[in-house]
Amino acid sequence: MKRALRGQVVLIELDRHRMCAVQVLVSRSGVKVQRVCSSPCPEGVSQGTASQVGAWLKTVLREAGIGAQRALFAVSRGEVVLKILELPRSGIETEAEVCEAVRFQLARQLTMPMTDAVIDSIDLSPQSDSGTLSVLAGAIHKERIGWYASVAESAGLKIAGLQLRSGGIATLTEHEGGPVLVVAPGPETTEFVVASSGRVLFARLAEWGGASVEASLPLLRDEPEQGGGSDDESARRVAVEAKRTWMSYRVSQRAEDLESIIVLGEGREAEQIRARCHAMLEIPARCSGLPERVAIRPEVDEQTQATILPLLGLALRAGAGAGGLDFADPRKPPDVGAGRRQLVLASILGVIVVGGAGYLWAQNQLAALKDRESALTEELNALNLEYRAFLGELARAEHIKRWDSADPDWVGHIAWLSDRLPDPAQSQADRFLLSLGASIGYEGTAFPGGKWSTNTSVATSISGRVTARQMSLDLRERLLGERLHTVFNRGADVADRYDLELVTSALRLPRAATEKPVGGGS
Repeated sequence: MKRALRGQVVLIELDRHRMCAVQVLVSRSGVKVQRVCSSPCPEGVSQGTASQVGAWLKTVLREAGIGAQRALFAVSRGEVVLKILELPRSGIETEAEVCEAVRFQLARQLTMPMTDAVIDSIDLSPQSDSGTLSVLAGAIHKERIGWYASVAESAGLKIAGLQLRSGGIATLTEHEGGPVLVVAPGPETTEFVVASSGRVLFARLAEWGGASVEASLPLLRDEPEQGGGSDDESARRVAVEAKRTWMSYRVSQRAEDLESIIVLGEGREAEQIRARCHAMLEIPARCSGLPERVAIRPEVDEQTQATILPLLGLALRAGAGAGGLDFADPRKPPDVGAGRRQLVLASILGVIVVGGAGYLWAQNQLAALKDRESALTEELNALNLEYRAFLGELARAEHIKRWDSADPDWVGHIAWLSDRLPDPAQSQADRFLLSLGASIGYEGTAFPGGKWSTNTSVATSISGRVTARQMSLDLRERLLGERLHTVFNRGADVADRYDLELVTSALRLPRAATEKPVGGGS
């Protein structure tokens, strides 16, 4: 696990035609946004010349009042080749060995020489998986890393990380249970990320107004539609790209059904995209705003807020020390130098020769402590089992007690309704059914520290015949006037019949009627 980022840092995203920067204060409690700025690239600044970009960046940050010296750059999806690799867990025990296996696999798949690539990887496998090791690997050209370093140097910044922008988007979904499709709209590009528990499983980038150079999982290149259009047309194009992402993900080797679609942002544009995606993919969709652990100035507009959400996701990930693709500090393969191996072996031999006696004594002491630990562990396990059994019995007893407390006055309900029925000479009830609905709930912390809740309702279903339609209407109005029940009509509206369902949360009803019907019931 990498060291958590703390203190003041500026988050920077550089596109071909614009830049966005956010100064934040990262602490244990969350992320506080202090400054936000966005600026188009001026004429005369060549994106291929790092010194010009760095000078422009330095000017923009100074004018925006951003004084943080550490910079975390968001690397675009189009600059990185992403692959999910399935590795045999047998023989791979350390992180360094995982890195070596990843480099071996990518050597056969990358078009660039391995000497020109910077590679990082993260483990996607659950801890219980003992067969294979699923790894998300990312590769970026060394020249691009050098370009970022030169930009930071020209801007007077120190690089705190070069992290994949898709990882920040995925971090915003870390509390989601299963795979979700996240749509991150932007001024010039829209990124589509399939994430699970805050980890990237699949990513695509659609660039409006030009060709998009991207490598996806598997390698996928799309020609985005040209031109602009209304907001609804833009939302339709985003929904089409979302469906392409969904289809590409479905045919990949890790395909799972998506649980929902999340659109970053809360404005009108985000809502249009959400509606379009939901209609086209027929998957539940919702808009997502700021995470709870992020504090931001209220004067930031909705469009700017949606643009900086991926950057804030990177800040949350770095602040938590969570593992992610970071090309400024990639995981290293093992050093297999012969000289180092010989030195280590010689040192081990010296320790064995000089400290043999002490080692044997320590082993004896360790064995005694392990025996003691084993005995205490068995005792603790037995006590835990006994305690869990006690909690189970306590929960069952409380559940039975609360269920038993739901004891409605059936006779009272029948008498109450009988008092309000029409004259038996003019009306005849042919169906009378009472039922109890009760739900016992438990909320809050782990048992028994939470809170029990009991919700009960009594449902009365009654139908019968009347000699006049007005009698059934009067009956319904009379029942509604009592304000004790919710009254529903059942079946077709027939002139000589009534079919009603009454629902109330009251277990006991007053016997006396507020208004006795003319020729009322017995």
